[in-house]
Amino acid sequence: MPERRIQIAEAGARVLASRGVRALTHRAVDDELGLPTGSTSYYARTRRELIDLIVVYLAQRTRGELIPPRLPETLAPAVIADLLVAALDDTAQRADEQRARLLLLLEYHHDPDLRGGLVHRPEPFVATASAVLELLDVADPDGSGRDLVGLLDALLMQRIVHTAELDEREVLTAYLEGLPRADAGAARPGINPAATARDWLSRIRRTR
Repeated sequence: MPERRIQIAEAGARVLASRGVRALTHRAVDDELGLPTGSTSYYARTRRELIDLIVVYLAQRTRGELIPPRLPETLAPAVIADLLVAALDDTAQRADEQRARLLLLLEYHHDPDLRGGLVHRPEPFVATASAVLELLDVADPDGSGRDLVGLLDALLMQRIVHTAELDEREVLTAYLEGLPRADAGAARPGINPAATARDWLSRIRRTR
């Protein structure tokens, strides 16, 4: 995305987060950036185009955040939960962007085009979650991977609205431990992923 469009999208997200959906106008974005009136209209002629620009920006910002930089020596539910909470920590640092996303989701939940860019379920996220669950011998890693991404998104939204105190590590560990395993009789407290790391990373790269 060109630099000026990024600036407009960032400013639009700040306006949304601080003043709400109704306050998002071309004039408000111009004022936020200190630009002459009409500058934002050059890049987004209508309000819908302005919202589309913000949605695309927000989607690009969150793409690939579930992919850890490297694999730990041992994969177990509690270890994976720690990795996922760390990913939530990183994402939640951009509080304005997440508030803007939540507001847009609430305002345009019946609009399939906008909703598709606001829901954190693109295939790279799901494929990554599924690949990790496959290492835990989960019986249905693809289906459970999609559910796991949905759970993470719900936890992220809970951080924003903060209606209850949650132990995210406990929630995620309980979810991961409770998933049916392909070999229910096998006792596997942890997995050394050395033999499978290459396949895991290869699968992730193919989804990008």
